[in-house]
Amino acid sequence: MLRGIINIAVILMFAVFSLAIFANSMTKPLGHDEQMYCSAGVMLAQGKMIYRDFSYVSQMPYHPLLCAALFRMLNTTHYLLVVRMLSVLCGILIVVSIVGIYRRIFDAFPISGVLFGLAAIVLYLFNPFVDYANGFAWNNDVVVLCVVLSFWLFISIDFKQKPKYWRIALIAALLTFTTCMRITTALVQLLFFVFLLVQPAESIKQRFKTILPFLIAAAIVMIWPIWTIVLAPQAFFLNMFRISILNSQWVHQTGMFFTKFNVIITTLTTSGYPELILIAVYLCLTITWQRCKLTISNTRNILIYSHC
Repeated sequence: MLRGIINIAVILMFAVFSLAIFANSMTKPLGHDEQMYCSAGVMLAQGKMIYRDFSYVSQMPYHPLLCAALFRMLNTTHYLLVVRMLSVLCGILIVVSIVGIYRRIFDAFPISGVLFGLAAIVLYLFNPFVDYANGFAWNNDVVVLCVVLSFWLFISIDFKQKPKYWRIALIAALLTFTTCMRITTALVQLLFFVFLLVQPAESIKQRFKTILPFLIAAAIVMIWPIWTIVLAPQAFFLNMFRISILNSQWVHQTGMFFTKFNVIITTLTTSGYPELILIAVYLCLTITWQRCKLTISNTRNILIYSHC
């Protein structure tokens, strides 16, 4: 009876969260760079090539390819609406994934897992920085979704038994896909690869078999971006690095920037972050105080949970 009530409540809350995500996206004014993302998708759909035929500053090419595919499939000229709806869909799937992650971590306590997941969604959705970044026709929502899905897949793998190699390959594909949208995601991909390497294995051969699907999937997903770069290497370097450096220099010269200290203080004093810090401090103190009574079966996963 209690589980049924909770399931109904969860469905209603998902509906509310989905409406909030949709409203947040549809009521935003036109944001900077939205024209760049949409235009890149349109020109790619017309047969032009990124970097070689048009400029695409500071970004890797997979997001325009995704947008171009949507434009061609839907046969539409409502480019901004389509890409914003893509962000809305990704935002809803992120919410679902967060609950899935908590359900997986608290597998022995399904009701508590759902409640913790809903609380995490509230902290995520109503964080001012998330509220600002999500919903635009940018690649932000797609990148976050792929990283969250990768984490969900990772914690679902049982490395003590024979792992399901397709999950490892899918993690690599998702993370490489996002890296080839936003280059900074390469750090996240490297983190996942490192934790994949340190997982227990019976032999070097078994460890190699574990990482091989990751490497193969990553290599396959990188074929098209590498081919795009090879077609116009100088234009790629100019778009990815030179223009970004010049823009950074200009921003500093005009004073239109925040110091790292100011950014840190602003972030730590923003609603949502102090609560997370207090929870983290409480958990650390509790684990330290109760360490003799706790049995930690997988210290490696605890470390990657804390990073993600």
